[in-house]
Amino acid sequence: MNKLLAAIIAAAFAFTSAGAIAAKHGDGMKKDEPKAEKKAEAKKDEKKAEKKAEAKKDEKKAEKKAPKKQEAKKEMKKEDKK
Repeated sequence: MNKLLAAIIAAAFAFTSAGAIAAKHGDGMKKDEPKAEKKAEAKKDEKKAEKKAEAKKDEKKAEKKAPKKQEAKKEMKKEDKK
C-alpha cells in the first residue's frame, strides 16, 4: 500500500510539473511571434538591399564597357575613312 501511494504521489507531481512547464513554454511562443515577424521582414529588406547593390554593380560595369565600345566605334570610323 505504501508503494502504491508513493507511485500515485510521484505521478501527480510529474503531471503538474509537466503541465506547468508546458504552460510556461506556451506563453513564450506567443511572445516570440512578433520577433519572428520582424526577422522575416529583416530578411526581406536584406534581399532587397542585395538586389539594389547588384544592380548598381551591373550599372557600373555597363558604364565602364560603354566608353570602350564608343572608342572602338570611333576607331572603326577612322579606319573606314582612310
